[in-house]
Amino acid sequence: MPAARGTGGCGYFSLLGFPLDDTWHRLFGQDVTLWGPTHLMLIGGAAMTLIGLAVLLVEGVRFNGRQGTSEKEQSWTVITRRVALTGGVMLGLSTFQAEFDFGVPQFRFVFQPMLIMLAAGVGLVLARAWAGRGAALGAVGFFLLVRGGLAVLVGPILGEATPHGAGRTSSCRSHGRPRCSRTARCSASPWPSPAR
Repeated sequence: MPAARGTGGCGYFSLLGFPLDDTWHRLFGQDVTLWGPTHLMLIGGAAMTLIGLAVLLVEGVRFNGRQGTSEKEQSWTVITRRVALTGGVMLGLSTFQAEFDFGVPQFRFVFQPMLIMLAAGVGLVLARAWAGRGAALGAVGFFLLVRGGLAVLVGPILGEATPHGAGRTSSCRSHGRPRCSRTARCSASPWPSPAR
């Protein structure tokens, strides 16, 4: 029951962000950042539902133990779920980095490595502590599979700007002039043109 309450509470908190976001935009206009207060409610609430799912998994394992299911029977499924959940925690925490994913962040770049360290530190330590040896590598594999799959789906398949981090921008430079391709919505680059 605590897992259902926790997951439901996080979900309701996230859903509450939708009407508040509408009110926010009516009062203050269009946001230029992902880190607006209502956006953080939406992202944070959705990311934290994974904590409730982890509690639900623990409750399920305890229930199966009371029903007489041997630990050996459920061990590989439990470990797989734990690895996926910890990879999901890294995905959830990395959504806050989306501010830097499209090359036109509104905040200082110093925040990106801090957010990467936070997401990786929490997710990988959690994986090792909760699922044992090798689980951190599995969580990284899950993270890369999902994040890479989404980047391929959004970019080449759907034709939108591909998330790529702050190191590059979505604007293409040709002889010092920005040019746009069909698959990228370009903007002015914060980086100077490379010397030719």
